[in-house]
Amino acid sequence: MTEDLNLKNLDFAQARNLLNEWLQQQPEEDRSEPTLIPASLAGIDGYLFAICQAPIAISVSDWLEPFTQLMPRVEPTLNLINAVLSYQLQMEKRCQQQRYPLPKVDDLDAVEQIKPGSILNDWSLGFSIGYRLAEDSWQHLIPAELQSELDSQLFALRFFATPDHARQFLAKRNSAMRPDQLADEVIKQLPKAVDLHARLSMSLRVMLESGTPEQRQGKVGRNDPCPCGSGKKYKQCCLQ
Repeated sequence: MTEDLNLKNLDFAQARNLLNEWLQQQPEEDRSEPTLIPASLAGIDGYLFAICQAPIAISVSDWLEPFTQLMPRVEPTLNLINAVLSYQLQMEKRCQQQRYPLPKVDDLDAVEQIKPGSILNDWSLGFSIGYRLAEDSWQHLIPAELQSELDSQLFALRFFATPDHARQFLAKRNSAMRPDQLADEVIKQLPKAVDLHARLSMSLRVMLESGTPEQRQGKVGRNDPCPCGSGKKYKQCCLQ
């Protein structure tokens, strides 16, 4: 889709400002459709974070296509495509520096953040949509003994997308904890979940590029040498 376009790389602030200006011009979205990226910077941040952390890179045409659903009244212009591609590229670089696109959660009310249109609700919805594009590569590569680690990360990262997550989690465990108490605990752990998800992605990518044949099939364990080459055990390095 973009191979023939002469695109100019924008810095993070330039791309973000252009996206924000464009979002302000969009009509009110239909939030009843769970497949739509929320039309907000938080929604885009969550979506692109999931895309950036895919262990196997997702093609530009595949991850860019959902953005057309945010353009019900306009054709995607060169400037807009340029802003989206630049923003994704800059976000990828920032994630490598552990500068993750997560809103500050310290002063947020956890229960309020589950409500539609809140900043974490948009972020989690965006992440959930992006993860669907990345899910096959995660499930292909993740070692069986690390599946629970990934599941824990995903529970936190997708938690605020819907109140159903809290209710289902507590019902399954027959827990006496209230949904608001669970939400308070999850919001505290959200920054750590973001960091662990990025670290796990990095480890799987390194495993693909330089690991042994067994590791390249997704079988690195907690006590195996970390595929990043540090010499430490995986559980003491990139898994932390």
